[in-house]
Amino acid sequence: MTRAAPLLPVVFRIPVTRQAQDVVSVLAGTCSLEDPREGGDQVVWRWSKKRTGQLILNLTRVPGLSISSLDDANVFTQMLARDGLLLLLSLHRLLHQEGYPDHLVAEPAHLVGSTRWMAAVRRQGRPAVCTHVQGCLRAAGALTMTWDHNGCDDMRPLVGWDPARGRMSLPEPLRPDGRRRRFTWVPEALLEVPPRTLGLGVHLLLHYANSHARLRDHESVRLKTSTLWNWAAIRQGRDTPRSRWAAATDALTSQLVALHEVGIVKGWSSLKPTAGAVCEVSPPDWWMAARAGSATLPTVSLAGTPRDGPGLRNWRVSHGLKQRDVANIVGVSQASVSKAEHRDALPREWRCRLCDHSRSR
Repeated sequence: MTRAAPLLPVVFRIPVTRQAQDVVSVLAGTCSLEDPREGGDQVVWRWSKKRTGQLILNLTRVPGLSISSLDDANVFTQMLARDGLLLLLSLHRLLHQEGYPDHLVAEPAHLVGSTRWMAAVRRQGRPAVCTHVQGCLRAAGALTMTWDHNGCDDMRPLVGWDPARGRMSLPEPLRPDGRRRRFTWVPEALLEVPPRTLGLGVHLLLHYANSHARLRDHESVRLKTSTLWNWAAIRQGRDTPRSRWAAATDALTSQLVALHEVGIVKGWSSLKPTAGAVCEVSPPDWWMAARAGSATLPTVSLAGTPRDGPGLRNWRVSHGLKQRDVANIVGVSQASVSKAEHRDALPREWRCRLCDHSRSR
């Protein structure tokens, strides 16, 4: 009997470097942060007893925000605690679509599409959600990650954001290295799950990549229940009181079911309500096939779509289309297309629809 080919999701890449994993742990709330302390114009958190690192919130780099105490800073960082990881992944998705340029020209609204923020748009309206995303960008732009690397402090801003020019970027340690395959794939569907489930899903994808050598001979990874509790932000990992073990296991099962539905987990062994129990988690077939090189995962690439008005006109002519045809593709009037062909930049929504049209031909 021939085995059916796995269904292939639309994906983008994220790195599996040590720095990138530290950032995910901080934003997903899965690392142990010490109480912050004030130091002049900075608020500092430290994490991990095994690694020396700190997370610095530089208060002078937060334009338009007034933070005068630790309480204000904690309220400020709660925004990142909920949506920081989604922000980081959304930026990775946009950068991947553009071929990872040094800088991405985009607006906060461009980070909203195809994420759980879209559900908030339907409830609160796009302007309110874009204002929230803009606040997340400010928060991420004010954060500096510091690692002790061979005795030297290596300081990197979490996200580069220049609101005046609309530029966004990620530091080099947080960009995937395709040459050494130090990356893993993230399905776009994962961006629609709740925050805690998102953290567990990203941790599992990173663990798959770090365990790929062992996965050649086995179809699952072995993880302690306490580790999964921690990755799922079910407090307090292995320190969870015994009276909470059953409830923590039920919560973990619900998150694994959600990850199975979006194609992050193929299956898992029976979960025992004990912190030291071992659970076997199976990666999805599409991930195993892509890692083995037997499948090429589909991605969205806007690199070949026009960026400005003259480019739109050249693209239209090369495809044998008239202005009214382009208007039908992007869902606007012919007059809008005529004006756009004389502008410096095209709306990103237009570029995505032009990309979909090119792929469907």
